Amino acid sequence: MNSSRSSGTGSTTACAHPIQSGLILAFWATPQMTVGHVLFAAGLTAYVIIGTHFEEKDLVATFGDDDRDYRSRAPGLLPRLRRGQPKIADTGRP
Repeated sequence: MNSSRSSGTGSTTACAHPIQSGLILAFWATPQMTVGHVLFAAGLTAYVIIGTHFEEKDLVATFGDDDRDYRSRAPGLLPRLRRGQPKIADTGRP
């Protein structure tokens, strides 16, 4: 089964969860951090991390070994920023 996640194109070559990474960045990127905003950002960050865990379980159930292979090559929430590292598409599969 071919996963669209494992195609190795776009932002998924930098990290497996680019949308969740962007949300976490947006929660914490504020010029004035108030106590209320810290609580908001911390709560939503925890929610995203927990939700990502359950999403990963669903993806493994749907795509099996293809998704496990993809996850072994792609970082989770923190993007890979250095050049010269292997791309996701370098799997040797047709």
